[in-house]
Amino acid sequence: MFKNVLVGIDLSQSGPSGPSDLGAPVQEAVRQAVVLAEKASARLTFFAAVEVPEQIRYLDLLTNEPLDLKQSLTDQANAVLARLVRDCEAKGITAAARMGYGIGWEEIIVAVLREEHDLVVVGTRDPAGIERFLFGSTAQKLLRNCPCPVWVTKPGPLPQTPRIVVASDLSSVSDLALQMAAAVAIIWNANIHLVHACDYPLDRVWIGSVNDENTKQYHAQVRGDAERALAEQIARLSGTAATITPVVIDAQRGADLAILKYLEKHSVDLLVMGTAARSGIPGMLVGNTAERLLQEVSCSMLAVKPSDFQCPVTLGNESQRRRAQGPYL
Repeated sequence: MFKNVLVGIDLSQSGPSGPSDLGAPVQEAVRQAVVLAEKASARLTFFAAVEVPEQIRYLDLLTNEPLDLKQSLTDQANAVLARLVRDCEAKGITAAARMGYGIGWEEIIVAVLREEHDLVVVGTRDPAGIERFLFGSTAQKLLRNCPCPVWVTKPGPLPQTPRIVVASDLSSVSDLALQMAAAVAIIWNANIHLVHACDYPLDRVWIGSVNDENTKQYHAQVRGDAERALAEQIARLSGTAATITPVVIDAQRGADLAILKYLEKHSVDLLVMGTAARSGIPGMLVGNTAERLLQEVSCSMLAVKPSDFQCPVTLGNESQRRRAQGPYL
C-alpha cells in the first residue's frame, strides 16, 4: 500500500545551526519514512515549502549585504533536500526532492494531488493553548484536509516490533484504517489490537426507575453487539497475515479518554484510526477525534480518510493562487 510516500520537511523547525540542522520532529519523520521505504520498497519524495515573510521590506535592517530572500531560502531548502536524497540513495532507496512556495500544509496537499502520493509522513511540534485553538498545527491541518493517509510521527523511534492499535468506531472508515494497519503490521511483523471504546448513552438519560440489574444487562448487550461488530470487521479483512485481537473498552467518560488510557497502559507505538473533515466554526470548536487525540498521545498516529472524502484544495483553484507566489519546482 505504500509505494509513493511524501515526507514533509519543515525547515522552520531547524536548530541553532540553521536549515541543515533539522529539528527533532522532522528528524523522526525522516527516520520512520526511511525505515518504511526500506521495508516496503517505497519511493520517497522529500518536500519543503518556502514561505517568504510578508515583512521582506524590513530585510535591510537585518543584513548589510543585498539579499534576494526568496532565492536564499530556496538555495538553503535545496541543499537540505539534496542531502536527504543522497542519504537515501546510499541505502538503495529511490528518492526525489520537491519544493513549493506558500503555506506548508497547502503545498503538501498540492504535491499529493499532483504526484498521487499514497502516504504523507510529517512530524509535529504540538502547539499548545491559544495557538492550537486558533491555528492548529501543520499535522492537524493535514489530518483535516489531506486526501491521502497521514502518518504523524512523535519523538522516539518505532521499535523493531511496534505495538499497533486501531481505534474503531465500527464505521466504514474504520475498515480502511484496519486495512492500513494490517499493511504496516506485516511490514514490521507486528500484531494489532482493534479497540472499540464502548459508550452507554442511555446512562445519561433520566428514564425513571432503573435498577442496577437492568443497567448491567444494558451494558452487556451493548458490549456484546460491539464485540460482534469487531469480529465482523476483522472477517471483512480477508487475506491478511496480520494477527488482530479485538478489544472492547468502557468509555463512560468519553472515547478520547478511554483510548488515551489504553494507549498509555499498553505502551502503544502507533495509533491508526479514521478521520473525517469538518470545516468552518464547528470544525474549529469541535474538530474530530483524530485531531483531538493528536495533541494528547505520546505515540505516532496514522490517520485515514473516508472513501467519500472531498479535498478542499484543488489544482484548479491552487494554480490561480500560485501565479503570484512562484512556480512549482
